[in-house]
Amino acid sequence: MIYLFLVLVLAVQWGIYLFLDRIQFPFRKWVVLIALLIGHLFIFPRLFYLDYDSNGMNCGMPILGIHLIFYIFGIPMTLLVHLIYYLIAKKRLKQNL
Repeated sequence: MIYLFLVLVLAVQWGIYLFLDRIQFPFRKWVVLIALLIGHLFIFPRLFYLDYDSNGMNCGMPILGIHLIFYIFGIPMTLLVHLIYYLIAKKRLKQNL
C-alpha cells in the first residue's frame, strides 16, 4: 500500500512538472520538489500510522518502519524523478534551439 502511494506521488510530481511546462508558468520546479520532500519527511508517513488499542501494549516499531520506508525509498525516488525530468527537459530545450 505504501509503495503504491509512493508511485502515485511520483506520477503526480511528473504531472505537475508537465503542467508547469505546458502553461509556461514562471513557477520553479524546485518548489514542488521541496514541498514533496517535506511531505515525505513529515506528512505522508502519518497517513499510514496504525490504530492502536488503548488497553493493550503498543509498540512503536511499525511507525519506525513506515518512516524508514518514506526516508529510504520516497526521498531518493523523488530526487531521481526531479533529476530525470530536468535532464529530459534540458535535452528537449537544446533540440528546439
